[in-house]
Amino acid sequence: MLRRNLLFCEPQGRGDAETRRHGDAGSIAASPRLRVPAPLLWGAGAGLLALLLGLTLAARGGLITVAIERPDGHWFWYFSRTAGVTAYLALALTVLWGLLASTAVGDGLVARARCVDLHRWLSAVGLALAAAHAILLVGDGYVQFDALDVLVPFVAPYRPVAVGLGVVAAYLALVVYGSLWLRGWLGQRGWRAVHFLSFPAFGLATLHGLLAGTDGGALWLRALYLLAAGLVLWLSCYRALSVLSAES
Repeated sequence: MLRRNLLFCEPQGRGDAETRRHGDAGSIAASPRLRVPAPLLWGAGAGLLALLLGLTLAARGGLITVAIERPDGHWFWYFSRTAGVTAYLALALTVLWGLLASTAVGDGLVARARCVDLHRWLSAVGLALAAAHAILLVGDGYVQFDALDVLVPFVAPYRPVAVGLGVVAAYLALVVYGSLWLRGWLGQRGWRAVHFLSFPAFGLATLHGLLAGTDGGALWLRALYLLAAGLVLWLSCYRALSVLSAES
């Protein structure tokens, strides 16, 4: 009996060959446009983060002086909160789309050949907004975050546990996004194992939004978080029951 795998956008059964052929062709066609090997890009990103952390530690230790000009007012805080909420929405849509597209319902929404592209795009948007959320926090003059506060979990001067949960969620989401580009190297089993990190990333991001934000107690925002969490839980249970039913 044909069955689908539990995880996001993973084709099974009829149409596999066509979907994989399109996916492979897309990867091959996209490679020349990248021009820079993916491992080099990831390495450069990791090096930049290490440089920022090193400079921040040196500044905290008094070895160097780094003056950050922060404007008056709380506009950076407001923009950061907006970026954070929209980043959460993008993450929720990424998880929901992955679950929905792996069911029979998703087959009527979009061709499987397009599923991975949309999934990857939503992930990239969420990460870009999360980065904007962190950068804008550094520009706010009230709490005065620095790079260490937004890059290292649980060291922020403001609600360290709640903020740390968001940092960990962002790193988990980044790992999952990276697995989309390294699927051939990870292998099918490794890719699926890494993709399971989407669930703790989403859960931690939900807790971060509820506990860290100054407007986390707002009724409309709590309703948004609870609605997103409820939909993810419902689709996850539905997906798991569908797989168990197909195997029995």
